[in-house]
Amino acid sequence: MLIWAATGLYMVSMDIHFIHGETLTDDKHATFNIGDATYPISELLARFPTATDIVLYKRLDTLAYRFSVTNSKQSIVVSAQNGNELSLITQSDASHIALASVAEPANIRLTKLIDLPQAMPAELSPRWLPVWQVTFDDLAATTFYIQQSTGQIVTRRHHFWRAFDWMWRFHIMDYDDGENVANPLLTVLAILAVIAIISGVVLLISRFIPVRPSGVNTAEGVAHE
Repeated sequence: MLIWAATGLYMVSMDIHFIHGETLTDDKHATFNIGDATYPISELLARFPTATDIVLYKRLDTLAYRFSVTNSKQSIVVSAQNGNELSLITQSDASHIALASVAEPANIRLTKLIDLPQAMPAELSPRWLPVWQVTFDDLAATTFYIQQSTGQIVTRRHHFWRAFDWMWRFHIMDYDDGENVANPLLTVLAILAVIAIISGVVLLISRFIPVRPSGVNTAEGVAHE
């Protein structure tokens, strides 16, 4: 019960937007003028007739189209100026994107490419692979995961999020993947907690209600004394 209270207190006291990393980035550098996209969508669709989820965005200093095609798990990125397919993000590119995006100034401590599921940390979804992992040297160890094909920051993590994740696991008592809220351990302890609370209420009531011994006449006992 103490663990439930402590972990619950941590989770409700933290700003969920901060935990999700929404305050870690500043995307002002990613603004652009839509009129600068001189390569028409009609030509893009003529080249890629199965293209879906087309997004116009700024990748580094280049305006680009990002989209998916049938039977491909990887996004395709082409220039919005000339239609040329853009190359993958390099380590230098990833560092540049991270430094331009971080809200509070910080230095980069580590930049590493993750392209295999077995090398992937638990905090990252495999659907984003391959990604560049960029870690800053700030107190929270802010980490950006930048998709190699698109240059987009797909996940943001920091120590407070990692602590939140463990608090959630302790709170629901699922130490495997932290998602099963109907696990047997939690069920058993929840039942025991209910029993403890009910017994505590009964004891509290009995403490303040005086119980007279049965079969004793109080008035006669006083007179006899």
